[in-house]
Amino acid sequence: AKAHEFYPNVEEAIGAPLSVFLSQYPFLPVGRGKNGCPVNYFLAGKINPEGILCLTTIERLQGYFWYSFMWKFKQEVRKAQERDPDFVRLEGINIIELDGLSASAMSSETMEVIRLASKISDFFPETLHCMLVLNAPSFFAMTWGIIKKFIDPRTAARIQLFANRERGEKALEKLVDKSEIPSDYGGSNISLKEAFLREAADPSLLRQEIELLHCKRKGKANTKTWTLEKSETMQVTVYTRSVSPGHVTIQLNGLTFRSFDVQCLFSGNGDNNENDTAEDHAVNSTRSTDPSALGTPLPNQVTAKNLVGPGKVTVEVNDLDTAAKHHSGMSRGYFLVVGDVKKLSVDKPKAKLQQQQKVTVTMAGLSTTPGKKDSAKKQRTSGFGLRKS
Repeated sequence: AKAHEFYPNVEEAIGAPLSVFLSQYPFLPVGRGKNGCPVNYFLAGKINPEGILCLTTIERLQGYFWYSFMWKFKQEVRKAQERDPDFVRLEGINIIELDGLSASAMSSETMEVIRLASKISDFFPETLHCMLVLNAPSFFAMTWGIIKKFIDPRTAARIQLFANRERGEKALEKLVDKSEIPSDYGGSNISLKEAFLREAADPSLLRQEIELLHCKRKGKANTKTWTLEKSETMQVTVYTRSVSPGHVTIQLNGLTFRSFDVQCLFSGNGDNNENDTAEDHAVNSTRSTDPSALGTPLPNQVTAKNLVGPGKVTVEVNDLDTAAKHHSGMSRGYFLVVGDVKKLSVDKPKAKLQQQQKVTVTMAGLSTTPGKKDSAKKQRTSGFGLRKS
């Protein structure tokens, strides 16, 4: 980590847009405590390990956690000092929201992410002022016993659990003024969705529509539809680490706009490895997507640009079920679909964009290929879509 200066460029570290990553791992500071400390909110009930691993690898995740402590936390402390020059605490208040958490979400990969975060946080034991765990479900007591083993004892002593929402929010109000509490918890600060969108590197984004689609085998497709308003354009990106290719069809107002196949890349095939950038992967894409590859599946992405509103944008993904036998048991059928929505630029008339629609699919993986359209069955897992108010 030190050799990489603790990853000051977080998007380069994880290999994905931060705002999209946060939709699957929603952790962000919003507001200040009564003592001046930054307040961090982690929506653990919305953590989505399959979505995270469509974007990055467990190994690259360490870059995000080092960035959080070495760069993001410093930024928040400096903001606190700007508001109060006498502020000298190097501490934060963490709010962990467990609403929506299911026992099935506590998979081995989820625990691996928690273990990695805890391992790095152990280097900063005095940076936690306190932690409130809100809306803890009944099954969490056993899980908490496991998680505590990963946490420094000094840190664990500063953590309070609340199964009752009302009691948890009262504890929050003792620490944070209502003007600093997000509207999600009855305060007058911005909502958490707005806070996440503000982390997007592109300030021209109106909103991000994000959905994790899970496609089962044997030709059953999964779909998601979004509304595109007049004078809006959308760029659709599909992220995946599926060892079985997915056939993606993007429709605008019922007409096919683009179709292509996408699957994971493979390490140990060509010159790719887990620290390669998307550009590195693109150079070796033909060899990297070879289904006979023996390497570890790595995330890949495909982007289609210049959908122009108004209208309905539908993304359909179908598992082609062509994974090699030696990939049996590896992740398949998960596709994270992201729609970046912007205003139609005044210097790019609609007619010009419509011409560009014929030639503007860019990929880090497979070339476009027409595919067989199967009947759609909606069976989706929600992401954390972001929208500017």
